[in-house]
Amino acid sequence: MNTKEYPSWKNALNIIVDAVKSQGYGIIVTHSQMLDYFDMERPEVATPEEWQKFQFEMLANIDRLRTELLLNYNMYLDTVQRKGYQVLKPSDQIKQAPTKHLRNAYKQIRKALLAMTFVDVQQLDVEQERVRMRGLEKLAFLKMQMSKKILAEANIDT
Repeated sequence: MNTKEYPSWKNALNIIVDAVKSQGYGIIVTHSQMLDYFDMERPEVATPEEWQKFQFEMLANIDRLRTELLLNYNMYLDTVQRKGYQVLKPSDQIKQAPTKHLRNAYKQIRKALLAMTFVDVQQLDVEQERVRMRGLEKLAFLKMQMSKKILAEANIDT
């Protein structure tokens, strides 16, 4: 009898929470273990559409698992390149999480600034141009608030 819970991320959640309780923080879950927890198989041979479907399902499961671990168990699941995933020790979590997410936020602000700057303004009416300028002001303010000092402390290149 299959005792795995569905959606499949719940099975992974239970296994990982139990592992942390018994082994402590810092455990690494390999890619193959995660596939097993999700009751998924990596396609050996697949069309681009099948591979894309597999990747989307895997990423959706990982995303939901990370959210549940963080919000309900105060556990931060981080990616370990070429190995899998690690439940960080709280002391590591408070060091790594800000750096990772500040870097992503800064990149997104830069992308938004570019998208709002390089606009065919001749196609905008007066109200639309006002909206664009307000957006640029808000984004520039956010970028300025992420001062070089804060970004340097988080080891983020500007």
